[in-house]
Amino acid sequence: MAIHHLTPPIRGGERPRLPSAQRGPVTIALAAMHAADPDRQRIRDLRRRIADRIEADIALLEALDGGGRA
Repeated sequence: MAIHHLTPPIRGGERPRLPSAQRGPVTIALAAMHAADPDRQRIRDLRRRIADRIEADIALLEALDGGGRA
């Protein structure tokens, strides 16, 4: 039975590497773009307001239907 290691053995001055600790240039660039996006917070707020409105409308429909009877 083979033994699987998450990181290769250290050889000749190599430093240990963990798969979760590696972040490449594309990942770093995408994170920077998301952080700098001015519309990101506006879209998040809009989604929250839409969800709140849907919940309020459902509650209103249930109240008009007599308390949610099936």
